[in-house]
Amino acid sequence: MRIVLSIIVLLSLAFNFAKAQANTSTLTVKISDLKMQKGTVYVGLYDTADHWMKKRAFSAMVKADQDEVTVTFENLPEGMYAISIYHDKNDNGKFDTNFLGIPSEPYAFSAGAKGRFGPPSWEQAAFKVTKSDNSHEINF
Repeated sequence: MRIVLSIIVLLSLAFNFAKAQANTSTLTVKISDLKMQKGTVYVGLYDTADHWMKKRAFSAMVKADQDEVTVTFENLPEGMYAISIYHDKNDNGKFDTNFLGIPSEPYAFSAGAKGRFGPPSWEQAAFKVTKSDNSHEINF
């Protein structure tokens, strides 16, 4: 009896995993207009308004060795997302600001969103990821 129950549980888990994989997408983010070809570009992908600029759902980093770089996120569930990026030009692993807290390194957000006295709202930066392959371009 335990063997039968174990088989049923395993088949159910396998089915749910396959179903979850079928509802996932790939998101390719093209980041262009890098002014310096050195340092690292950090990309944060957020999946809810509550997590926006607080808790990344996914993240990536790529060396800024060209004036255009690409980051790919795979197996993303369909839904709304927003992106924040910054170019760590001096490669010190942090987003540098001046003594007033004003950023001294380039940064940008998805959907061309711009913030005033802080980051843009979730609504300004959010975009939809669908079942098909998706791409998003961000310019500094």
